Amino acid sequence: MKKSGILIVFAIIMLLSCDTLNVTTLTVDGAVVYQETTSKIAGAYGIFIVAKADIEYYDRNAIPEISPPPPDTSSTFPKLDLPSFLTPESGAEVMINSSKLNEEYEGQYQGEVQDIGPGDSVSISVVTQNGDTGRVQMVMPDTFTVNMSDTVISYDSLTSLDLSWSRSENASAYMVLLYSVDTTENSVSLTFRETTEDTIFSISREDLTAGTYLLQVASIYGRLNASMPQAGTLVGVLGQVATLYIKKPILIEIQ
Repeated sequence: MKKSGILIVFAIIMLLSCDTLNVTTLTVDGAVVYQETTSKIAGAYGIFIVAKADIEYYDRNAIPEISPPPPDTSSTFPKLDLPSFLTPESGAEVMINSSKLNEEYEGQYQGEVQDIGPGDSVSISVVTQNGDTGRVQMVMPDTFTVNMSDTVISYDSLTSLDLSWSRSENASAYMVLLYSVDTTENSVSLTFRETTEDTIFSISREDLTAGTYLLQVASIYGRLNASMPQAGTLVGVLGQVATLYIKKPILIEIQ
């Protein structure tokens, strides 16, 4: 009897585990971003990809990256191309607290989020037309200070670009973003992106040339584009979401 009882419990655990893994093929990847910048995307903004996944071919590493928008250049996120094993899910309701995101492109939901600031609670829910749901309660990272200001540097004397910042409450990691500025075209392009759990960082001289740059640091709660679903995953679906607090860009001239 004792052995039978153990086997029954084990069978129940295995059955529940299978149900959990196969309850739905819905996948949701997204981010709620708060920008402390003069960007055209000011305050809090959400972007989410909602799709159905072919589990046989599902590859987390093939999901398109959701990166913070370049500073001062765009008022929306561009359309993200999905891999062939993801079928965009149109007509879903994506709610961030009391704000409903618009479906700008098929399966891509985005828009401003009202009344969310640093350290605030964030309630996220996704409901498809077929009734598939995903929900999670998160929090925004809090404010922090970067120990660097606008600066001019001689390339000949440059060994590395070193920076540090104070800890951001609720943050599980930080992202360093470096944009190259084309002053003639008045445009920027991402040239460096790295994630760290530390509060100090160095960009090697080999990753830099003479020119104009914008440097940003973002604090992250949850996991953004992780290889496997981690903290921040919506309950009941594949994929994951994160919240980010992005500091105002620092202007760097390398001569």
